[in-house]
Amino acid sequence: MALLPCRECGNEVSAEAPTCPKCGVPAPVGKSAQLVVTRKKALRGAINLVQVTVDDLDGGWATLSMGERAGFPLLPGRHQLLVSFDSNSDYYSSYEFEIAHDETLNAVVQIGKGAWFE
Repeated sequence: MALLPCRECGNEVSAEAPTCPKCGVPAPVGKSAQLVVTRKKALRGAINLVQVTVDDLDGGWATLSMGERAGFPLLPGRHQLLVSFDSNSDYYSSYEFEIAHDETLNAVVQIGKGAWFE
């Protein structure tokens, strides 16, 4: 059982604890932030699929058609958005970002323009 710092008081808490035993905050080490990635509608690359994931190349890649979006629940802190604009290759672009507790961050991806955060 992993011990992680509580997001409120810093006390070491079990990764599975429903509340912090010291300060009582709910979900003290739970995923409390969210990244929402949207594939922008554009004529260029309209038939190509874009794949996105956060932090882990071996994790779950979301495949986006034009106008689609995917959500990634995250722990607060620094992360990397990984984007593959060609689903037939191992090449991907990496975009670093930081997200705070209870924050929802929006990212947009577009073939030919990359990714940006709004």
